[in-house]
Amino acid sequence: MNLEAKKQVLRSLVYGIYVLGVRDEEAATGAHLTTVSWVTQLSFEPPMIGVALHRESRALAIVSRTAAFSLSVLPSSARAIASKLGRSSADVRDKSASIALLDRSGHLGGLPAPVVNVATGWLECTLHHQLEVGDHVLVTAHVRDAGIIGDGSTLTLAETGWRYSG
Repeated sequence: MNLEAKKQVLRSLVYGIYVLGVRDEEAATGAHLTTVSWVTQLSFEPPMIGVALHRESRALAIVSRTAAFSLSVLPSSARAIASKLGRSSADVRDKSASIALLDRSGHLGGLPAPVVNVATGWLECTLHHQLEVGDHVLVTAHVRDAGIIGDGSTLTLAETGWRYSG
């Protein structure tokens, strides 16, 4: 295989930047947030998405345990938040501490997963299945709720100048 061509073509795929949120009783804020970019819709009916998480990530461990998470869609103006939340939890223990969350205290059906308040929209999801795929785990999930907060174009990996593909 031409490794340079593989890298270049995989980097040409378009990736949005999102925040995956989970309830975390060990965190001072009660939330763990992490930046994700490998996300896709999997089904119209029932509505489902797929998210690839690094197999050693704290987020994956919590999703596996709680079977629920949120996905916040970040606007182009939220690059700094994406950068902060993209850091490893091993390096920054409570990286979510200074991130403002949307108040969803009136949410029906239990304690909702955290949503970043600068998001343009959000999905609340429940775990369906996990599939090990190389150095990541593909988490498939049912979309149980959704909300729109604002408008704007979605932040993309290309806009950030980061490299998380190839």
